[in-house]
Amino acid sequence: MPPGWFIGLILTLALNACAFSRPIPVEKQDIDPSYRYEVPQVDRDGWKTQSLEAAGIRQQPLAALASRIRDKTFPRVYSVLIVKDGKLVFEEYFNSHHRYQFYEMHSVSKSVTSILVGIAVDQGLIGVDDPVHTYFDDYRGIEWIDKPYPITIGNLLTMAHGTDWDERSRPLSDPKNSIRAMTDGDDWLPFILNHQLVEPPGTRFNYAGGMTVLLGEIVSRASGMDLGEFAERYLFHPMGIYIEGWHRSPLGVVNCQGGLYLRPRDMAKIGQLMLDKGVWQDDRVVSEEWVKASLTKRVTAEYGWGYGYQWRLGQAVIDDQLVDLFFASGRGGQHIFVVPELRLVAVFTAQPIDNSGGHNRNFIMMEDYVLPAVTGLATPKPFSMQSGQLSRYAGRYRHLETGEEATVTLGAAGINVWPAFWWRIPASPIGPNRFIGYSGRTGHLYFKFLSDQAKQPERFEARFLFGKRVYERIQPP
Repeated sequence: MPPGWFIGLILTLALNACAFSRPIPVEKQDIDPSYRYEVPQVDRDGWKTQSLEAAGIRQQPLAALASRIRDKTFPRVYSVLIVKDGKLVFEEYFNSHHRYQFYEMHSVSKSVTSILVGIAVDQGLIGVDDPVHTYFDDYRGIEWIDKPYPITIGNLLTMAHGTDWDERSRPLSDPKNSIRAMTDGDDWLPFILNHQLVEPPGTRFNYAGGMTVLLGEIVSRASGMDLGEFAERYLFHPMGIYIEGWHRSPLGVVNCQGGLYLRPRDMAKIGQLMLDKGVWQDDRVVSEEWVKASLTKRVTAEYGWGYGYQWRLGQAVIDDQLVDLFFASGRGGQHIFVVPELRLVAVFTAQPIDNSGGHNRNFIMMEDYVLPAVTGLATPKPFSMQSGQLSRYAGRYRHLETGEEATVTLGAAGINVWPAFWWRIPASPIGPNRFIGYSGRTGHLYFKFLSDQAKQPERFEARFLFGKRVYERIQPP
């Protein structure tokens, strides 16, 4: 019998091969013979519906997507909805889920809270430049209030608050994780306000659910209304959205950073509202100015995404063109994607807990199935390039923002890009200075080397999960 180390090596190699092998092209994938597309039903929720054919959307990629969810290629997915030109054209539920079911939004709640802040701004109740401490004078004795810290509502909206809140360096299971410590306690507001200022506000993105809780409390205090009542009166009722509930602290503070429960059709309404610049079915809900401000990049977030007012901003690579999009993102695979140029809204829900890879899977489904169905465009075709031409890309590069390094070497059919924090990624040429790779963890990765054709590249862009990372050369081949 082979030694254990040898078996482990073979398994590791096999897993790596699966992780980085290209998927079967969507147009060649098998379709579950029991799958039948049906036009979404008209209900009393205000949505108009339309067939995929009438919307000019190809059915085959979406039938393939439904089949891959059914056969567990994409496990633990609950629903996929697509809205095109303001009409619901695709609605599928899986694993016995249905359209009337409510799902905890987790951090999608933050993007909804941003809309509530915008409504309060529109009403003249608050302003983005207002210092946060002016709304919490009843918390004297805390340094944030007494000193006071120069943190504004705008700093909270952009997650550039400057405090020592730590939600990312420790797992959620760790009691020292800031969001875990907050939700484990009874009195959330003093816990949040007791965090120390460690850098100038506006300097750096630091994801912090507690800052969104402060935003909700500010809206409540400025309006004189419970945040849930404010949301019902000015957002949910005007849009015909019924919510099952909004999780609260033991003392009644609304968990507006992660505790909202919505149905998928109502998630799509939130996306459509933002797509239509604050209007839902001819009625103004929030100002166009607020929507524009929310979708303007203020800081750089994870994966090189832009970040506005509690909304992430990205770009999809479609036929060698960059197409802007924005999205709300929640734990485990709760997403609202909006692609303005295509007049497209896509919604995904999934098992939020114990769902490894659930977040990234939605990006892969969006890029590999939804966008090709809508645009009719497939993955770029291979481009011929000789090994002598490829050698100019080899070398060591460093990510501009984090300092992480990546090594580029020659590969069997192109190049290998090897980030210091990850596995080797084989990438094939698809054009001058352009390569495409694939990972089961992130989907397609696009690499573009930046230089004149005759010169050695000085940097490259890596695009994946709709984000962008730029690496500069630090060492030649």
